[in-house]
Amino acid sequence: MQFKNNPYFSAGYAKARAGMSLIRPIEIYPGQVLYRFYDSTRARTPEEGADGPWWLEFEYFQTVKHFALRHGYTMSYSARLFAAILYEWSEIDVTESSLGYAIA
Repeated sequence: MQFKNNPYFSAGYAKARAGMSLIRPIEIYPGQVLYRFYDSTRARTPEEGADGPWWLEFEYFQTVKHFALRHGYTMSYSARLFAAILYEWSEIDVTESSLGYAIA
């Protein structure tokens, strides 16, 4: 199966999936809003930050956001917990949506 983000999987699809569970393909419809956390020290512009393979759906993003608000955490820290993002992988200091971006 071909995916839009295949270029990001230079080491292969199996390697990109390592450590993941409950993976399910979804169809992305025109106009659907998706969210992404990224590291502003590695991506110099929002466009570069948006150009990555891992995105969150609205409902999952809302879960992360409400968890952060309820517990007094930053969005970055909450995203790190929910998406299991290691510190050496990313600072995750910016939240990008398909509609715009904001500092996490």
